[in-house]
Amino acid sequence: MFKKITSIAQTHTFKSSIITSLSTFLTAGLGAVFYLFVAKALGVKEYGLFSLSLTFFTIGVTVGDVGMGQSLIKFVGASVDTNYYYPYAKLALFVKLFLGLIMAVAAWTLAFPIANFFRHPEISPLLPVIGIAIPLQLLLFLALVILQGQQRFLLWGGIQVGSNLIRLLILGVIILAFTMSSRNVLLGFTLAIFLAAVVSWARLDYRFIFSKISSQHIKDFFDFSKWTAAFMALSSLVSRLDIFLLAKWSGDLSQVGVYSLGVTMASFLPQLGGALGAVTSPKFAGFQDAASASRYLKKSTLFVILTAVGVALIMIPAALLVVWFTGRDFQASFSPFLILLASFTIFLFTNPLRDCLLYYYRRPDFFWWLNLGQGTVLIVASFFLIPTYGVAGAAFSVLISHIFTLFTSIWFFKKVS
Repeated sequence: MFKKITSIAQTHTFKSSIITSLSTFLTAGLGAVFYLFVAKALGVKEYGLFSLSLTFFTIGVTVGDVGMGQSLIKFVGASVDTNYYYPYAKLALFVKLFLGLIMAVAAWTLAFPIANFFRHPEISPLLPVIGIAIPLQLLLFLALVILQGQQRFLLWGGIQVGSNLIRLLILGVIILAFTMSSRNVLLGFTLAIFLAAVVSWARLDYRFIFSKISSQHIKDFFDFSKWTAAFMALSSLVSRLDIFLLAKWSGDLSQVGVYSLGVTMASFLPQLGGALGAVTSPKFAGFQDAASASRYLKKSTLFVILTAVGVALIMIPAALLVVWFTGRDFQASFSPFLILLASFTIFLFTNPLRDCLLYYYRRPDFFWWLNLGQGTVLIVASFFLIPTYGVAGAAFSVLISHIFTLFTSIWFFKKVS
């Protein structure tokens, strides 16, 4: 066991993971400070409104991305030192600009119908701001995906840390010089995205904009992307479905605020999964034989399990401090935090397995069906648990859905390997 751990520590994956994990830790830390100050300054009900708005933002970005991030990682990761990816990056840019505009128009025109559906009219003036933020985030994600595929992890992490630091500084200005409201915080949130996008694009090779896109490029890109787009859009909806269901079935934005703080406290683990995936996904995309992919899967899974358990244990006392800081109105968020922590730990365990199935075996179609099944489990569990147990019921529903994905993923991997 000791020899295995030592051999892992000497690999390029481990060194890259240290960079991405550290940047993720700093990003999550700054993000946590941002959300904690927002929660404390806005109060539990207004924070619930802010969190519900950000849920629409997250889903809008994922739908607007249509799986292009994962597709582009495949093409960039397979040819790090060449310009092979140029046409695919240009194609992704055009699609993102088009869909970003559509999402922005939808956020403006559907603001009132959405507010009426959730029976929260307060959200209608916030959705147009979200409509501005979505296309900016899509451009930022495109730049970060190219840097990730090129394995320029130091720059990749630095931009994310810097954007969170800028966001926190903007929040400070709002608190000191402006009225503290969900709308003003969202405007500051959008400004930080814009500044990060400008910096990230300044570090890219612009020659890809002038490359030629052939019909074969379009076919290759969307042959991989069509299922990826479907499962990413569905995955984003499923990952935020708990907040939507809580907002709809509880009818109380205060409960949404309490639950959202629990999600925020536990969200470092999914962010850590993203950081580790930034290392493993290009690796799996570049493997040419099953034996190499299998060896790498075993090493990366061991590393992820050890990391997930260690980080989860550290997060528990940190959450107690967060609950103390935010005040009595948020004390009820600790229980859903513990349940979500267990759920996200299970999610992180399967991170290398998901990357292997997606990038080596190239089975994005499986993840569409997997997320459909997870969403179904989540809805059914929430229907029974949320009306009775409130925020704890929402958290238990998420845990049940992740247990479902764990065993289903293992079953499918045994089937295809």
